[in-house]
Amino acid sequence: MGALTPLGVGARALHERWTAGTSGLEDGEGACAAFVPTEHLSKKEIRRADRFSQLGVVAGDEAIAAAGWADELPYDPERIGCVMGTGIGGIATLTHGQDRLRETGPEAVPPLSVPLMMSNAGAASLSLRHGLRGPVFGVVSACAAGAHAIGIAQRMIRCGDADAVLTGGAEASLTPLARAAFASMSALSPTGVSRPFDARRDGFV
Repeated sequence: MGALTPLGVGARALHERWTAGTSGLEDGEGACAAFVPTEHLSKKEIRRADRFSQLGVVAGDEAIAAAGWADELPYDPERIGCVMGTGIGGIATLTHGQDRLRETGPEAVPPLSVPLMMSNAGAASLSLRHGLRGPVFGVVSACAAGAHAIGIAQRMIRCGDADAVLTGGAEASLTPLARAAFASMSALSPTGVSRPFDARRDGFV
């Protein structure tokens, strides 16, 4: 298991702070402020991955290590899949490209914009990094995408399509465009508290 969350870097930090009742929210947002890409990835890897993919790759690295797969894969790589869920994908890359297009022109749009913003980019990056050559794809189903990906991975193993699957979800949508879009549909909580099963619920964070 691996995790990069507003409660810190690593699954242990998530478990310890969550069970202690610590909140990772600040000003109604849950940013992974403790995650510094240069501490985990090379400059080349950072340039070639949107933040959502970076989060997924580093969490995936932790999961691989925790499973004891860091030195050698336990199954035929052709039988190990990778499925990652995301609600939006590389929206930061998309908006950056749009800004460059508007300010300078089409020639200024970065050539890696498409592979960085595609929703399957996280799964692709993870599979390439660890040599996973089984079924590899992204799942895009809004806030349920991560759970959806895990369910699909379980079904793949059960149906015999893979012996193992690296799976989970990643999101990095704290951009001005995303904030404005969610705010315009009155989806964000004015109180900065996410409580979906409470009669006083007023949105998410």
